[in-house]
Amino acid sequence: MRLSTILAAIVTFTSVQASPVERRAPQTGDCITPTSSALQKERTVLLASKLIPDIYDDFEPSTTVAVYYHGDFVPYNASQGALDTLTAPSVYFPKPTRDGDDTTYTLIMNDPDALGDALGPSFLHWIRRGLKPSCDTPATDGGQDVRVYIPPTPPPLLPPTAHRYALTILREPKGGYAPDVLENLLKSASFDLRAYQQETGAKVIGSTYFLGSFTA
Repeated sequence: MRLSTILAAIVTFTSVQASPVERRAPQTGDCITPTSSALQKERTVLLASKLIPDIYDDFEPSTTVAVYYHGDFVPYNASQGALDTLTAPSVYFPKPTRDGDDTTYTLIMNDPDALGDALGPSFLHWIRRGLKPSCDTPATDGGQDVRVYIPPTPPPLLPPTAHRYALTILREPKGGYAPDVLENLLKSASFDLRAYQQETGAKVIGSTYFLGSFTA
């Protein structure tokens, strides 16, 4: 048997036997491919970060969330300084398998470490509704703001100096939001994601987060 034939057989065998490595990095356009392992990793990270149960009840993600600041992908638990997050990020997410093409979504960004238990569950940084899933252009290029983006500005000397900033995708209710519910969101910086779901009928389907501090 010729050496070239043997080498070709080895290459073929290796490629068949190799297992794909699931990485927390974009793989489908600018989205993270929503494989079962990627979705399970998302839930595991939310549990490890204590975002479940601090702001979420336990849930099974049905989409992945990819966040970019200034074109740079932000992995789970990545550190971002105040200058890195002055402008709103670009957010991408793929359509959940069981959702119809007419389904719309809301993005919520909040900080559960800002106010303390006495003042409220979290500080609301951004709500953008009417989004469509997209992996080619930012989903956040569409839709409209309910609460305009407020950049993260955690105080540099008050603990914790690094805050968790959660970016959550919710499936919007089929009948849309009641206008008075959206108006109430603008009256307070304190925000309760659980109460929001109960009042609106929206449902959390995916999330990511980063650590924000005055300096990264």
